[in-house]
Amino acid sequence: MQITRPSNETRRKILWSKASDQSLDITEDVVSYLAKNIKTSVRALEGAIHHLSACSRLLGQPASLSSASAAVQQASGYMGAPNPVSSDRIIEVVATEFKITAGELCSKSRTRRLTVPRQLAMLLLKDTAGCSLSEIGALMGGRDHSTARYGCSRAREMLSCNDSFKSKADDIRKVINNN
Repeated sequence: MQITRPSNETRRKILWSKASDQSLDITEDVVSYLAKNIKTSVRALEGAIHHLSACSRLLGQPASLSSASAAVQQASGYMGAPNPVSSDRIIEVVATEFKITAGELCSKSRTRRLTVPRQLAMLLLKDTAGCSLSEIGALMGGRDHSTARYGCSRAREMLSCNDSFKSKADDIRKVINNN
C-alpha cells in the first residue's frame, strides 16, 4: 500500500481542524494559501499552524497572509536553517530587560518582581526555543512541568490584557531575535 500526499481539500480540512485545536482565528484566504503552498505532509501543515498560532499569541495580531507566507517559507525550508535561539540567551535577555540577574530569574524565590519575568521567560522558552515543559521547569530552578505550564498560561493571560507587559515582551523578542 502506498501512502499518497493529501489532496487540496484534505489539506484544507486538516488546516481548519488544527487551527481549531489551537484556538487560532484564521481566515479562508489564509487556509487556501497554506493548502495551496504546503503539499508535502500533514506534519508540515501542523507546523505552519503552530507557527501562525505562536506568532498570533506573541504579537497579539490575527493570522494574516504575510504571516502565512512566513509559515510556508519555514515549512518549505526556504529560509535556510535559522540559528535556534538558545535557552541561555532568552534567560539572559529577560533578566537584563527586567533589571534582575539570571540567577534571580532562575531562583526559588516567589516574589512578584521575579515571578512575572520568570513566567514570560517560560513562555518564550516554550514558543521561541521550543523547550518542553520539563526542560523549562529544570531551567527555571528545578520546577515541575506543571509549574512551567502554569507560568506559560499566566504569561499568555498578561499578554492579552496588559499593554505595558505586551510592549515589554515585544521588546524582549526583538532583542532575542537580533542576536
